[in-house]
Amino acid sequence: EVGAAGRIYLVDVASGDYTEVELTGTTNRWPRWSPDGSQIAFEARRGERWQVYLYDVASGSERLISDGTRHDRWPSW
Repeated sequence: EVGAAGRIYLVDVASGDYTEVELTGTTNRWPRWSPDGSQIAFEARRGERWQVYLYDVASGSERLISDGTRHDRWPSW
């Protein structure tokens, strides 16, 4: 799931083919799949603090879900 330099990839287990998840910024890590497989929670540092974001696999959109008042890290479901 995680490649070099904080990139996140989706990997097809059967074929080994992979695609990079297009995310804002370059420091994205600790990806965690949602139980239903529709989203990926991950931490990213964009500015002064680490924050938790969600990536929606179907739409390709991402959104901030932590409040930005402190370092939020190591997402889990």
